[in-house]
Parts: sequence; structure tokens; C-alpha cells
Amino acid sequence: MTEKNITALKNLSALVDFGKQINSNLDLNFTIDNLLFTLFGKLLINKGAALLTDENTKLYLARSKGIKMPDDKIKELLPREGYELKKFSDATGLKHSFELSSEDKTIGFILLGDKLTNEEYTKGDFDFVKTIANIASAAINNAKALKRLSETNRELDSKINQLNSLFDLAKEFTGLFDSKLIGRTFIYTLLGQFMASRYAIISCGNGLQIIDSNFDVSEIEKFCRLIGEIKITRPKRKQELIHEGFDIANTEIELIVPMQIKNETKGLVLLGKAYQGKEYSKSDVEFIYSAASLAVISLENSRLFEEFLQKQKIEKDLEVARTIQQNLLPSKFPEFNNFEIEAANIPARQVGGDYFDILKLDEDRTLIVIADVSGKGMQAALLMANIQAFIKTLSKLDYPPDKATNMLNNLVSENTTNGSFITMFWGILNDKTLEFEFVNAGHNPPLLLRYGEIKKLKRGGLILGVMETLIPYESEKIQLQPDDILFLFTDGISEAMDKDYAEFGEDKIEEIISQSADLTPEEIKGKILDELARFTDGAIQSDDITMLVVKVLNHNCEVDF
Repeated sequence: MTEKNITALKNLSALVDFGKQINSNLDLNFTIDNLLFTLFGKLLINKGAALLTDENTKLYLARSKGIKMPDDKIKELLPREGYELKKFSDATGLKHSFELSSEDKTIGFILLGDKLTNEEYTKGDFDFVKTIANIASAAINNAKALKRLSETNRELDSKINQLNSLFDLAKEFTGLFDSKLIGRTFIYTLLGQFMASRYAIISCGNGLQIIDSNFDVSEIEKFCRLIGEIKITRPKRKQELIHEGFDIANTEIELIVPMQIKNETKGLVLLGKAYQGKEYSKSDVEFIYSAASLAVISLENSRLFEEFLQKQKIEKDLEVARTIQQNLLPSKFPEFNNFEIEAANIPARQVGGDYFDILKLDEDRTLIVIADVSGKGMQAALLMANIQAFIKTLSKLDYPPDKATNMLNNLVSENTTNGSFITMFWGILNDKTLEFEFVNAGHNPPLLLRYGEIKKLKRGGLILGVMETLIPYESEKIQLQPDDILFLFTDGISEAMDKDYAEFGEDKIEEIISQSADLTPEEIKGKILDELARFTDGAIQSDDITMLVVKVLNHNCEVDF
């Protein structure tokens, strides 16, 4: 057997062994290492490199042996485009390059150095390398396909795991209405998936508000100042924000994901680095965005639920206040010989503080009261209840109206807080003498209609509850005449507004009363209410409407002057 045949037989044996070896393991690095070591042993060389193409057909360094240069420096020598390798070959001393191809496509190159014996490559050497390169190309292609399949399977497993997490998260959120618990559940899900070193949830409602965070407080506050009113509508990485001019280079913030409902950003998720500094993949960001969308919907539901509970509580308080208000008002009026009385109280949607009363003091004397408590709701209703109790107590002590008002003001001042006050008018009607003694404590002056002329009853003093009595209240006593009309009212009538926010006004009230001399108190009440309805024309009633109408009957009666 000739030497040429012996060499051919050795080459064939080496090729067979190499084929068996690389087909026993489809790991890419294993295949390339075996290719290089086989060539090193056959050609007596000690340095070489394998360059492979990525999915964008760009070359990258897959493996290198014997090159006294850091891998990052070697990578800088690779062409950014195309396959021109002269710069790389000159710098590394790998002068011999062999193409790796599969299915007529270049998948990489094998680059080899000179022989240790300084001998030139023979034609047999070139043929051997080309043959083994063809065998390796198929194996490398298979290994790369297997690697892609493995990565796809890992991504698929990760997706399934993330979908399961989203499903579990949705079930968890279903039973949660506490915003803190929702935030914690969401954060724990992210920590379980990515083991993020830092996290924060920020609400974008009325300004930026931190819901939960383990970032340094100063970092988050700085970020909130930087972001200001800028709306983040898609996930952004740290480098993108820095490129946009945000000074966050020295912070631990790595990723920002918006929490959106119908494309409106309601909050932000801030995350630090993932476990072992791993970057968040596109799939990771998609998962975080989906989880954030679930969380923000639950947070919004929590807010709406809290509003519903608050509204229910307010409605309950208002219902109690309405009950208190109605129970305070007289259900029937005393009988008179010389007076006819009619009254009306129409509460607004929000319970106000209007109050009126008619209290029989003795056989001849009756106390009439009209008042307006500041504020609305439960507070006004309770203050009104106190006023009624004070008035009923004082009425039994038989003090003159001016002294009784002094004492009432002191009682109210001691029992009111937060700037509450009361306007009130009260007076004593004498059914025998037709005298009327009254005090006006800062209330809308009642109107006295006599012979077509109107007099306003103003004598009195300050509103009740502002301060203790320093300047005594003054009373006035007037002699009523047959056919006189007294009209007492609250500002719910004079300040009633139409749809253009124009007020009904006291002038309009005076005009109606001046034309009502021949009407009964019930007819006067109806006329006022009709004119109010016509004026407001469907506008929302903003305050209670309360009135007292007193008319002196015109018949022969014994009157002491």
C-alpha cells in the first residue's frame, strides 16, 4: 500500500471518528470544540476560531483557541456587515479561512493558524478541512436548530408559567377590594417571576402618589419630580429614558411599565434589576404589562367600591338627618281665635338646617320660630335638634324674648364648633291683645303687610353661635291689626336660582306678598311655591325652602291696647 493510500485511509478514519463524535451530542459548543480539536490534531496547529452567523446573518465569535487576545477585543475585529475577514485574520494570525455552509447558505467560517512545523498547507490538508467543514456544517446547523427549538420550548414554558400566574393573579384580584392588598399581591407576583431587587407602584390620579415601594425614598421622589405631568404610555427601559433626557443614570430604576385602562395611564410600575442582573426580555415586559393591566383594573374597582361605600354611608347619614329634621318640625298647629297660620318645609336633596316651630306658651301666648342652621347633613340636623331643645327649655322659663335670646346665643356658642352658626327669628303672638314681640338674630327680615305697605322686622342682633353675648339683643313689640300678614322665610326662597344662576330675590318675595292682602295663608303659601317653580323651571333645588305665614283674622274680637 502506497503512502498516499495510507494517508487517505487515515483521513477517512479521522472523518468517520469525527462524524460519530459530533453526532453523539447535538450541543453547539461540543460540536465546534470537536471540530477545532480534530483539525488541531490532524494539521499540527495550536490556534483557530469558529465564527457563526446569527439570525440576522451577522458574524459572531462562537469559539476561539490559542489566540492571545481577550474575546471582547476579538469581537471588535469582526465585520459589522458582510464577510470580509482580512482585518480579523491579520490581527489574529488566522490566515486560513474555510466557509461553513448548509443548504447553499453561509452559516459561518473556520479560521486556522499556521502549522507548528512551519510547513505550508498541502492540497490534501485543504481537501481534508473542506470535507470535515462540510460534515461539521450539517452538525452545526442541526445543533443551532436544536438550540433554537430548546430556546423556543423554554420561552413556551415560561409563557405557560406566566399565563398560569396571570390566571392565578386574576382569581386573587377577584376577591380583593383593599388597594394595599392588591398592590402587595401584584408585587409578590413580579418578585416571584423575576426576583426584582427594587419595585414601586405609583398612582397617576391626582398627581403622582406612591402606593408601595422599596426604592430609596429620595430616588422615587426625584423620579416623580422628573416625570411631572409627562404621560408614559408604553414600557420604557432605563437607557431609553436617559436618552430622552431623564437624569436617572445613578438610580436603580431599570424598567418602567404603565398601568393602563382603555389606553389611559392610571399608574406606573418601576422595577430594579432582575435576578443576577438579568435583563428583562420582551416576553418579560409583556407579562409585566399584562399583570399591571389586571392590577390597575382591580385598583380602579377598589376605588369605585370605596366610593360606593362612602356614598352609602353618606346616604344613610342623610336619611337619618332627614328623619331628625322632619321629627323636629311640628306635625299640627295650635288653634287660635284671631290668627290663621300656615307653614311649609321642602327639604333639598342634601339635608339642610332649616327649622320652624310653633309652641303654645299659655292660653293666650304662642311662640313662633324660624331658623336656618349653617351647613348640611348630619351636623346641621344635630345642631338643629340642639336648638329645638334649647328653645323648648327657655320657653318654659318665661323670659322676655330679648333676655331669652341672650341666653340662647350663649348656649349655642358653647355647643358649636367648626364655625357653625344659626340665623333665627322668633316672637310671641298674643291671641288676646294681638301684640307681637320679636327678636331677629341675623335672619332674613320677615315681612309685615299692612294696608298694602310692607315693613321689615329687623330689630334684634347678631347671628347665633359666633361668640358669647357681648352686646345684648333687642326686642320690639308691635300691635297687629286685623288683616295684617306676617311672612317669615329662609334664604332657600330668596336665593333659589334658575338655570342661569339668577336668584329669585327678596324684591320678588315683597312683590308677591304686597299683592296677597286678600289671600288666605294657605293661598299665599301656594302662590309663593308656584312662582318659585315657574322661576327655577326644573333647576336643582340647592337649599331647603321654609316659610311661615300668619294672618290676623278680621272679625270682632276683644283687644286690649
